[in-house]
Amino acid sequence: MSSAAELAPGPSRTLFDRTRDEIANGSFGLPLGLFADEGIYAAEITRIFGRAWNFLAHETEVPNPGDYVLRHIGADPILVVRGDDDQVRAFHAICRHRGMQICRAEAGSTDRFVCPYHGWAYGSNGGLLGAPESRKAYGDQFARKDWGLLPVAHQDSRNGFIFANLDPDAPSLVDYMGEYSWYFDLYTRLTEQGMEVRGAPHRFIVPCNWKLGAENFFGDAYHTMTSHRSVIETGLVAVGGNVNFRKEGVHFNAGGIGGGGLASMGEMATSYAPEVVEAARAHLSDGHKETVFDRGFLPVSGTLFPNLSFVSGPAIIDKGAAPVRFYSFRQWRPLSADRMEIISWCAVDKEAPEHVKRLNERAYSASFGSSGMFEQDDTENWSYVTAAAKGASASDIALNYRMGLDKDNAPIEQPIADWPGPGNAYPVSYAEHNQRQFWRTWLGYMVQDGEGA
Repeated sequence: MSSAAELAPGPSRTLFDRTRDEIANGSFGLPLGLFADEGIYAAEITRIFGRAWNFLAHETEVPNPGDYVLRHIGADPILVVRGDDDQVRAFHAICRHRGMQICRAEAGSTDRFVCPYHGWAYGSNGGLLGAPESRKAYGDQFARKDWGLLPVAHQDSRNGFIFANLDPDAPSLVDYMGEYSWYFDLYTRLTEQGMEVRGAPHRFIVPCNWKLGAENFFGDAYHTMTSHRSVIETGLVAVGGNVNFRKEGVHFNAGGIGGGGLASMGEMATSYAPEVVEAARAHLSDGHKETVFDRGFLPVSGTLFPNLSFVSGPAIIDKGAAPVRFYSFRQWRPLSADRMEIISWCAVDKEAPEHVKRLNERAYSASFGSSGMFEQDDTENWSYVTAAAKGASASDIALNYRMGLDKDNAPIEQPIADWPGPGNAYPVSYAEHNQRQFWRTWLGYMVQDGEGA
């Protein structure tokens, strides 16, 4: 798929070439300027967001016919709506008459979408219902069936997560996820019934580049002991004040498209409702059971490329009370080279009792989301990085992405030989194998035919 956003000779092209060379030769001294360059950003919108599978919504956000949410893939507004036939569809939220965005509300329920410019009206199934004075304006031969909302090129779902791809030539979602599906299932469907969202997502704009959030959740456990020290020392996280609790976790990546971290933070029963633990034992595959129940590892963070991430952990929200699990999935929506919107959902296990779900919500609000303490730490760091990336020397400042490698580019720690899941799983989380994989995948999408990787 060729891009309209060609990287012509100039500063952005020089920055891209330097980045490509650092990745290709294994040096991984990536230039700081990557996190604020407008030319790179424009190419990402077309080359990455126009070609990769993008998360749109969770099916529990649109439970009834007529329910809808408005989301974006890059700069494209996308309407996700459950039709009167109970099917969930994703359309370009663009009127076919003059290109006006037909819906500007973030979420709602309706049986029709009326364009505010000229009044063309569309049903929840995407078909054109009518246009004002259509017989006089267009005659008797106006074919409404040809002028409905345009569906996205591809739509699919897994575990209630709805995805879309704008590229007609894209691989299937199953092929795109590949080996990462094993980890995606571990993160998003511990039980047969799976997850449900609680309320509307938190949405807030941060002055930072979208890649900083995505690559951090892809595999950065190293920042926890410094950035989140104060949060851990308050006792919010049930790790006994140990700021190094992620050091001995598992650092995994699979198929180049996803990565993350697992940590040992006590048995599952210490932070999950008994009903959920029982349901997980009945539902999980043998490999997942070995990971959770035999080896004692639970999901902490992860990213599915390009910009869907997950985070989970045990929180103590009432003094002297047992830990409560929080779970969030989030999207790093790019707005410009130096701005992104964080869309952060609270999710709970469907099998959990209602009183536990309310506790899950409280744990989430204290930890992540617009009021979360972890969130404040992360976004402050990323905002300062992005500000520095605008400097005159930023493209000449190399950043060290070599954690976990020796001078000969060999892993300091070898992958776990008997790991029950696919991909590479390393026995220590203080490494950057995942971040390097994130950038290799980024490069694969950014390179045009004939440019070479």
